[in-house]
Amino acid sequence: MAQAQTRYGLMRLPDFEGDMVSRFLHQYGEWAFEEARFIARNVQPGVHLLDIGAYVGTFGLGVALEQSLGKISFVEANLKVIPALQANIDANCNIPSTVTQAVVTSSKDLPRIAHFQEGNLSSMSFIQQDGVKAEIDTPRVISLAELRTELGDFGVIKIDAEGMELDILRSDPDGLCQPGVIFWLECNERPESLELAKAVLDEGFAVYYFAFPSFSDKNFKKNLDPIFPFAFEAGLFCTRGSAPTLDDQMRANGCMLAKVERVEDLRRAMWNTPRWGFREWLGLPLEQVVARAARAIHGETYETFLLDEAGGPAPYPEEREESPLWLRRMESMIGSLAERETAQLAELRRWADESAARAQAAEASTAAALREIARLEEEVERLTDERNLATKVELDLNGQVTHLRRITDSANVRFQQAQAALVRTSALADGRQVLLEAAYATEARLREQLNALAEQKDEPSGTSETRNSGGACESGMA
Repeated sequence: MAQAQTRYGLMRLPDFEGDMVSRFLHQYGEWAFEEARFIARNVQPGVHLLDIGAYVGTFGLGVALEQSLGKISFVEANLKVIPALQANIDANCNIPSTVTQAVVTSSKDLPRIAHFQEGNLSSMSFIQQDGVKAEIDTPRVISLAELRTELGDFGVIKIDAEGMELDILRSDPDGLCQPGVIFWLECNERPESLELAKAVLDEGFAVYYFAFPSFSDKNFKKNLDPIFPFAFEAGLFCTRGSAPTLDDQMRANGCMLAKVERVEDLRRAMWNTPRWGFREWLGLPLEQVVARAARAIHGETYETFLLDEAGGPAPYPEEREESPLWLRRMESMIGSLAERETAQLAELRRWADESAARAQAAEASTAAALREIARLEEEVERLTDERNLATKVELDLNGQVTHLRRITDSANVRFQQAQAALVRTSALADGRQVLLEAAYATEARLREQLNALAEQKDEPSGTSETRNSGGACESGMA
């Protein structure tokens, strides 16, 4: 396993001759660091970052250098890269992290044939494309929804899956609705990128196109020799929150940021983004770069400029300089790019025709929707009138209830007063009863006393009569 000293620390690299990312790490000590700086600047501290298509880990490690993250979950499909990725995370990641070997997709039927561009192992994809084909062991297949269940909710989701970005998003429809989540999606020059932009716009995201040069003259190793002059990488920043911003250094380095409100905005932004250029253009004034680019487009070369067209003598063979190898390769690349651009143009035209048909259908749907809106407005107006009438009746009833409450309160006061009077009357009655009972008792005692006096009065008179009777008897006997 090869290794390189980099901005992220000592990095292990896969043994793959001519790998583009490995070349950048060896020569500059970094890969796409402007991308990592841009994301770090525009996300909140403490978020959980999901890095799908992590390769050797430069994106997640780069963001962690510029922003305090809560956790990083690295996901990589390429089995040949996993040992290097795991070693890099173990050695250089100082925050909680996981490494998952899997292909993230909505389909469980994954082909065994992968494709990647020659000299770029990080471009491995499971969709049909030009380049090298390789049969691989079928790796683990998982959806984005299953990843979210397994690893927890994410604050930032980066997807670099070589054309499978939209398929991955569709594997977690609920995750698209989570508040606060930010998506960072690779945006290559292919029709699928336009379809991807339309999908995230339809989901209600604000979409921003960010393009950055693959080479920075402020790279970690201060190497000023660009591998690919004028080459730019790009992605889509999708958010429901604040708009992303660039700092002064990003602007000075040539980074580009544009809001995408419709698909045509993205097509225009990609058209204005440089993707390649000749090394001989470096350091030239803009006018000379434009002149040479235009001549290259038309197939003109300096060796034949004017001489052949004017009928003049061609240069002697010894005066010709054989084109350097890199130029011949670039010319071959330009030819391939021209063929691919032609095919992509045909695809774009087909997509435009389909879009026009969809636009007509959408226009018809819009008309029907407007009619439905008018009907709903009438219904809302009717319901508003009914609500106003109900409100008026409610106010009348509230007035009557208030009046009845006043009457009830007055009756309650009178009832309480009557109860108090009854209590007082009852108390007086109880007092009078006591007095009456006392009077009865007094009367009874007086009667008893009168009777006793009467008996005492009658007792002496009886005794006298008895005595008199006895005397008379005695006199008679005598």
